[in-house]
Amino acid sequence: MFSLDNVIENIVGNGRYQIFICLCFSALGISSSYMNTASVFIAAMPDSRCRIEPYDNITAYPNINETEITKLFIPVNDITKKPDRCQRYAFNASCKDIRDSTCLFGTNTGNEMQTVQCDAGYKYDRSSFEETIVTEWDLVCDKVGISFLATSLNYAGLLVGSLMGGLVADRFGRIAVLRVSSILS
Repeated sequence: MFSLDNVIENIVGNGRYQIFICLCFSALGISSSYMNTASVFIAAMPDSRCRIEPYDNITAYPNINETEITKLFIPVNDITKKPDRCQRYAFNASCKDIRDSTCLFGTNTGNEMQTVQCDAGYKYDRSSFEETIVTEWDLVCDKVGISFLATSLNYAGLLVGSLMGGLVADRFGRIAVLRVSSILS
């Protein structure tokens, strides 16, 4: 005898088709999770300091290492107790001997040293990440908010897409919207 219970019992279950459908929907979820966590790696903020020209030029000054440049030209941040990312000491760039502090800084010493904002770009620690959007577009110091804004706009787009997707699905049908959004995603 034909009844709805018999039809449902034959359709519902853990057959190959149901497993295939679950795997297809899971693949959509996996790809979207990559997009949601990508900003952790794409917008990673490595350690940085002001580029000190001409002393960062290894060919012109091969005997100066990173530690010496940081100690001489970069002030220590009072809060983090690390070299400052956004400031450097003002110095005379025409000095040939980096070890001659009178030529470099004049009579300024210790706490009297004048600091200026980075004007020659930034030097990044590339030991963890070779290139990120922060290093590519110098999104440090006064431009640090741009990388946070990009992540926020991404999630705002997901929110709007979810809300609009629900409204469009009610209007045109869930299967059609699912197919179109899967292709677009």
